[in-house]
Amino acid sequence: FMLIYVYLQEQQYDKSLTYLSELEQLIKDEQTYELMNLWLTKFRLDIDYQIDANQMDYLEAYQRLFKEVSSLTEIKDGKFILLEEIIDTLASLGDYETIYHYMSMRQIVLSHELEEISSLTEDHVTLETDVNLDKTWNPVLVVTFILYSCILMVIGGLIYAFCRHLHRIHDLKRLIKESKGIDSLTKTLTKKELYQQLEFELGESKEFYFLIIDIDDFVSYNESFGYLAGDEILKKIANLLKASFPNAYISRHLGQQFIVVTPCENDECLEKEMTSVMREMKINPILSEKKVLTLCMGVSKGTLNNILDIDEQIKLASRKLNISKVRGKGIYTM
Repeated sequence: FMLIYVYLQEQQYDKSLTYLSELEQLIKDEQTYELMNLWLTKFRLDIDYQIDANQMDYLEAYQRLFKEVSSLTEIKDGKFILLEEIIDTLASLGDYETIYHYMSMRQIVLSHELEEISSLTEDHVTLETDVNLDKTWNPVLVVTFILYSCILMVIGGLIYAFCRHLHRIHDLKRLIKESKGIDSLTKTLTKKELYQQLEFELGESKEFYFLIIDIDDFVSYNESFGYLAGDEILKKIANLLKASFPNAYISRHLGQQFIVVTPCENDECLEKEMTSVMREMKINPILSEKKVLTLCMGVSKGTLNNILDIDEQIKLASRKLNISKVRGKGIYTM
C-alpha cells in the first residue's frame, strides 16, 4: 500500500500500477475494510488521470468517489484523510462547490467533537467536587489523576485536530483564490493574470519575446474527433509549452491560442526552441495519436515600460501570426 502511494507521489506510474495490481489480487478473496477498497479505487483513478489512460470525465469520477467515501459511517480519521486527498484533486479540477461542501461537513464533525470536550470537562469538574481530597495518598486520588491525564490528552488531541482543520480551510481558501488566475482546462495563466504578473516586469529595461501560438485546423479537429478530444489536445500542448519554456509566462488566448512571454536571450535560441516544439508536435505519439497537428507562431520583441507596451507587443505578435498563417501551416514569423 505504501509503495503504491510513494511511487504515485514520485510520478513513477508504472511501478505504482504494478504494486496496485498485486495488492488488488492479494485482497481479492479476503474480507477487507470498505475504506481500503476505496483507497485502491482512488489510486487507480489517480494513475489514469495522470497518464490520461482512459477517455473519461475525471471530474465526475472523483465526485462519485467523494460521495462514496462521505457515506462511510466508520473509521472517522481514515475517512477524512482519504477525503482530503480527493479534495486536493478536485481543487485542481476547479470543483469548488464540493470543496465548500467538504468544509461544511468537517465543521459539523468538529462542532460535535468540541461539544464532547465541553461535556468531558464538566464531568471532570463534578468529579473533583464530589471527591473528598485528602492529603494522604489513596486509590481515589490515583484514579482521579489518571482520569484527569486522559481528559487532558483527549482535549489536546481534539484541539490539535481543530487547529489543523482551520489551517486546512485556510489553505483551501488560498488555493481557490490562487486558482482564479489559472485557466481551469490548461492550467496556464488567464489573460488578466498574465497582465498582472507582467506588471512586475515593467520598467526593468529587459527585452521580452512575445509568442502568439495558434493550432492549425483546430476547428476541423474538433468537428472530426469531438470537443473533449480537442480539450485534451489543448492540455497536452500547454504542458509541452511549459516544458519548452520553463521561465516563461504562458497564457491561454482566444480559446485555441496561447501567449508565451519569455525573456530575451538571442534569436537563435528562440528559433531553436520553436523548432523543437513544432517537431515534437509531429513526432510525439500522444500529441499525434488521432491526427498530426501543426502550430503557427507570430513573434515580437521589445521592452516593457507600461501596460500599453504589453498591448502593443501582443498586437504586433498577432499580426506576425496572421502572416505565418498566410504563408502556410507549421510556420513562424519573427
